[in-house]
Amino acid sequence: MKSAYRTTYQVALVFFSIGLSLPLAAAPAHSSDLVKTQIEQLAPEAGYTDVIDAVVEAANRYNPDSIVHNREHVGGILVCTDGRTLFTHGVGDPDQAPVPFSVPRPSHCRLAALWHTHGARGDFKTMFSAADTHSSNSIGRPIYMVDHTGTLRVFEPGAKTSGRQRRNNKSIVRLDEGVAAGKIVRNQSGERIKIRTKLSN
Repeated sequence: MKSAYRTTYQVALVFFSIGLSLPLAAAPAHSSDLVKTQIEQLAPEAGYTDVIDAVVEAANRYNPDSIVHNREHVGGILVCTDGRTLFTHGVGDPDQAPVPFSVPRPSHCRLAALWHTHGARGDFKTMFSAADTHSSNSIGRPIYMVDHTGTLRVFEPGAKTSGRQRRNNKSIVRLDEGVAAGKIVRNQSGERIKIRTKLSN
């Protein structure tokens, strides 16, 4: 019987491969365990209208937990030939960054984007890390990130990154090579898309 899953994408948010297992020993030791994301279960006819819709659903669902437990939720966005757009989901350990993860891809779907949360408040948590931008550039897909403020950003492959020194509270801070601010994601009216930051009562 032919498998419905043709390729598994592996993303370390440092490394990425298609059908190839890269040596994760080169990643930070705390980030060596591969998180196998799974497609969120939906009714057969269910799905999201587009990539942004799927990203917003994933981010709203998991960002509050990400902030409370300071752990990154990760996954991919799949666009399928049956007209549905789906997302996969997995979660890293508290304080773990980056989070290596894999994205299963059914044979009738293509990987359209990556998404992840950035945990609790912290230095430069509102920016894409060098690992984030490297992953996006390596696979040629955008990567979305939501932070503790509920701001949703996107980094497009080939977009500008920074390794320059910047002033922060009158001091000089050296940013890692490859860090990027990305672009804030807006709705059709030009308003910022706001993501949940607190768990429901």
